[in-house]
Amino acid sequence: MGKGANQFCSIRTQPNRFRWRVFFILPVDTVGVQVETLKSVLDYATQKKPQAVRPTYDDQPGHLVWISALIANEIKELKPSPEIRLDTILEPIEDKVPVQDVCILNNVNTLTEWENYTSHQSVTT
Repeated sequence: MGKGANQFCSIRTQPNRFRWRVFFILPVDTVGVQVETLKSVLDYATQKKPQAVRPTYDDQPGHLVWISALIANEIKELKPSPEIRLDTILEPIEDKVPVQDVCILNNVNTLTEWENYTSHQSVTT
C-alpha cells in the first residue's frame, strides 16, 4: 500500500463513528483477488479479533488489508499527508495471514499490465 492519501480520503468520508466491524481496503489496481481470500481474511479477523490483517503470498505482503473499526477511527483522525503511508502505520499492529492467492500482489497501472493480467490472470509488479 503506497502513499496513504487515497486510503485516508476514503476513510475520512465515512460517518463520524464506524458501525461496521469489517473494513477492507482493496486498492482498485489490485485486480483479481479471489472471493475466497476475502472470506479467509474475514474469518481470521472474526475469530482472532486483531487490529489489522494483511494477507501474504509467498511471504510477500498483499495490497489488501482488513482493519478494525477502532483502527479506522484512529486513522480517520490523522491529518492526511503525502509522507504518511498506511502500510507503515499498520505494519507494527497487523496480523499476517498466508493465502494462496497471488493476485493480492497485483499492481496494475498501465494498459500493458492490464493486458498481461487478462491474458495470464495474474501479474505482480
